[in-house]
Formats: sequence, C-alpha cells, structure tokens
Amino acid sequence: MNKLFAFLILVVMSSSSMAQDMVLQGKVFDFVAKEGLSGVLIKIVGRDNSSLTTEDGTYEIKLKDGFEYLIFSLFRYQPQTIYVDGQTEIDVELYEHFGRNEKIMIGFGQQIRAELTSSISKIKAEEVTSAPLVSLEQGSQAWLQS
Repeated sequence: MNKLFAFLILVVMSSSSMAQDMVLQGKVFDFVAKEGLSGVLIKIVGRDNSSLTTEDGTYEIKLKDGFEYLIFSLFRYQPQTIYVDGQTEIDVELYEHFGRNEKIMIGFGQQIRAELTSSISKIKAEEVTSAPLVSLEQGSQAWLQS
C-alpha cells in the first residue's frame, strides 16, 4: 500500500512540474524611431492567448512552456514571428510597411494607395491638439499651409 501511495505522489509531482507556465516580457520598438510602440498585438501561434503592449511598448504574456512561436503585429507595420526558445525576455523591432496595395484611412473610409489620385499628408495628433480648433478640417488646413 505504501509503495502504491509513493508511486502516485511521484506521478502527480512529475506531471505538475512539466506543465509549468512561464511569463515572457519585453518591449516592442519602431525600427527607425527606436521608440516603444503601443497597441502591438502579441499572439501565441496555435493558441487563443494574446496580449497588447502598453503605452511605452512593454508587454507581458503567459506561455505554456517557453518554446512557442509569437506573432507581433500592428497596423502599418510588417508582422514579425519570433521563436521564444525558453527565453524570459525578448525585445522586438517592427518595420513600417508601405506598399502600393496598402489601405489608407482617408477621413471617411479607406482606399488602396495605388488607386489614389490626390496627394497624401500625415498629421500627428500632437500637431492638431496643440492649437484650439473648432473642427478637424481647420486643424488640417493650418498644418498644410505651414
């Protein structure tokens, strides 16, 4: 009876040590600007677990065993697949993706870049919020005139 009990305890202990969760953390950067990217989706391949980066680009995600593949993706950036290989900290750099078939937000919808016939301008939120404005059009006009 004692041998059976000891065997059961050994089986329970060995199976629980095999299924240890681990936490991976790190930071996701823009390759050019070297700044942290917020809102990057980190998805574990083949599982439903995912996470998002914080405002400064840091992330934390729980892994099953540390030997999974992760996909890092963000709108306007090329997705990147990383193999964890037992590491507990991984920093990732994402590259901006501009192509002829890229979809562009145009204020009232989206259009493919190659089909546009007018000019395209980028306006950062900081540039619009720095002055008191009545409408978005007023902010874009002031920015384009300068």
